[in-house]
Amino acid sequence: MRAKSDEEIANNVRPLVKQTFGFADDNCRLDNQFLKVAVNLLKPRVQFEHEIPVKGVYLFQAPTSFDETVIQKKWKDNSRTFFDALIDAYKNATAFDAETTKAIFEDVATKNGLKAGEVLQLFRVLVSGEGSGVDLFGMVSHLGKVDVCNRIESALITLGK
Repeated sequence: MRAKSDEEIANNVRPLVKQTFGFADDNCRLDNQFLKVAVNLLKPRVQFEHEIPVKGVYLFQAPTSFDETVIQKKWKDNSRTFFDALIDAYKNATAFDAETTKAIFEDVATKNGLKAGEVLQLFRVLVSGEGSGVDLFGMVSHLGKVDVCNRIESALITLGK
């Protein structure tokens, strides 16, 4: 699989992604550019093309469950304040590439008296549902500001935080 281009793999997995998630033909998640970036993010984590929709489910749909172990371990009294501020900062961002989203994240953490590492894994869980996965800020950039902010807000509601 490593010898294949991201575009070739994207073309190969498009029907599988469509079927797995029940996407209509015009769904943006089936777009060539979206799939190529998803493949690029997932390539180091999979051995076979058919694993892409399974191991990368969070790239194609918002999570409905969240890693409770991480939530219990990492959630602090000031976590909600941090995530509200992060949502505002992301919504006001003029650029949303991986480098910018990481810088914004770190800036909001600092302004809230936190080290980025204190809320990093929690952020991953709110966005993906999982405690580990693909490059976090690559994923954040790929999903886009609207989806990321919606996922955080939805996770906070679902978790009652």
